Amino acid sequence: MASISLILDVFQRHRNGFQPGSWFVYPLTSETYAEVLYRLRSDPDLGQYVECKLRYDYDPFRSLLTIRRLTPFHEIFCASVVGEISRQLDIIRNSNCYEAGFAKEIWPFASSRVRLPETTDDGNVEYITRDPDASFGHYKAHFPGVIIEICYSHKRRNIRDLADDYILCTDGSIKAVACLDIEYGDSKQATISIWRPAYRVRNGVEVFEASPEVNEEIFRTNDGLPSETDLLQLNLPDFGTTDLTNNYTDLCRHHIIISSQKLCGFLSDAELRQKTEERHIGSADRIRPGVQKRRGNSGF
Repeated sequence: MASISLILDVFQRHRNGFQPGSWFVYPLTSETYAEVLYRLRSDPDLGQYVECKLRYDYDPFRSLLTIRRLTPFHEIFCASVVGEISRQLDIIRNSNCYEAGFAKEIWPFASSRVRLPETTDDGNVEYITRDPDASFGHYKAHFPGVIIEICYSHKRRNIRDLADDYILCTDGSIKAVACLDIEYGDSKQATISIWRPAYRVRNGVEVFEASPEVNEEIFRTNDGLPSETDLLQLNLPDFGTTDLTNNYTDLCRHHIIISSQKLCGFLSDAELRQKTEERHIGSADRIRPGVQKRRGNSGF
């Protein structure tokens, strides 16, 4: 198991700019995790950095702390997806339909942390901590209704567990978990999975589970071409709980649809930006020749 000092050192190294990778997993007991949080509260500078700049998940049932940092490629792609969802929500908000009132109550929750309650075998409640890449929800709801996760090689292996945690731990309050699996590198293929809560009968027993409505469907081919099917589709009721949507009978006629062609465009833009940063190219200002730069604590 990892020690308190090791985890704090990892956080400190991130803050100091030493970031050798974007994904680290550490075995960590619940007691050690609680002590790490206490130490972060005792160090406001480091605690604020971890809270604002890093994303981490903690699973007490698997005793795993995952520390991750998105690359500019993933961040820009995620921001584009969020922007398009917000744009389409604005169209509904600005319409004259009755459901516009509901759409106005949907907020982007960004990557705000979600604490997911899970009951242990002895009846106690433990909390799984998740930092989604993006989320949306009704402002009166406890949990977001829609989760967006941008996946890459490390996270891909955990997608099923993520969907289970989000949906099962909230009793289906989270209505849709959209996972966009993208890679920056040789392959241009990208896929999407959308998980939703579902009741099923298994071996004569009714069960509640996270079901893949869309399961690793390709929206961009290896050649970088968009698929013909628009796979990222959300329904307006996805953004709120059943109690919050009951008064709106026609919410289901409103959809948020991002075409595969548009998703491919977002990926191309993100790849271009990543290359610009990696190669140190692009427009940049330069100070006048002969002028000295002076920092605020300079002596002259």
